[in-house]
Amino acid sequence: MSIIEIPLDDLKKGLMVEAGLYKSEIVDYKQEPTKDGQSTNHVFTFNLENDDKSVITSRFNSKAMGYVRPFLAAIAGKSEQEWLEETAKRLKEAGLATLPFDGDKCVGKKVGVKVVNSPNSSGGTPYTNINGYLPYNGIF
Repeated sequence: MSIIEIPLDDLKKGLMVEAGLYKSEIVDYKQEPTKDGQSTNHVFTFNLENDDKSVITSRFNSKAMGYVRPFLAAIAGKSEQEWLEETAKRLKEAGLATLPFDGDKCVGKKVGVKVVNSPNSSGGTPYTNINGYLPYNGIF
């Protein structure tokens, strides 16, 4: 029989976390195709700064990238409106119509997250989910 090594962070994935606001650090980013192969999920892993150092993931789908706005605003330490206005101005000055996005550059950034426990659509065990983003220094 062979022995495998299981990282502690992997063991913590999927654990229920008490709902609330947490400071966190983005520790991983990857892209995964959706089950139907029609789009891509941009998956971020967060280490929560709580007693258990909980691990939680959040996804943004490539077909609805506008939902990344609160996340990017929080990373920048700005309100959504302020971030959007500044971003629109920078894009216009650069002659760009779209925002280049590199998820790898988010790794190592700190951000506030609103954690909720959501019911499972199939009636199974509830799961912990991120339901909002805030600037890291703006929540405590």
